[in-house]
Amino acid sequence: MTIPFLLILAGIGLLTIAIIGGGLKAKDVDIPRLSNGSRALCGTASIGLIVLGLSLGGQNLPSPTPVDPVKPVDTDKGTVAKTPSNVSTTCHYTSGPKAGKTHYFPPTLPGLVPAFVGSPCMDGQGNFGVAVPDGTPADD
Repeated sequence: MTIPFLLILAGIGLLTIAIIGGGLKAKDVDIPRLSNGSRALCGTASIGLIVLGLSLGGQNLPSPTPVDPVKPVDTDKGTVAKTPSNVSTTCHYTSGPKAGKTHYFPPTLPGLVPAFVGSPCMDGQGNFGVAVPDGTPADD
């Protein structure tokens, strides 16, 4: 557990005390009534802890991996887009009708978004898999 998570959890606990501090009776549970000053203090402290936890929570996020921009490359088939090395348009299917097969999608395919190598990919026809580096031999 991280410190921001614990701060938010403590804030939620104090907020609960502030809300039910007016007393609660249910079967075997009897929570005594707190003074209005104590409830106000718990409510104020809870908001402070929650805000502090949320503000500290985003500071430990890893930086995104930089991606090289897509660059056009001249080939014998005309100019095509070349994808950076850490993204791919090749998918190795692990489930679906084409499980075990690898398919290369041309980068010029309309609407195609290259995937990071190792991330999930799919073809929209019930086949799901993992993005593998471009240049991996394709089955079709």
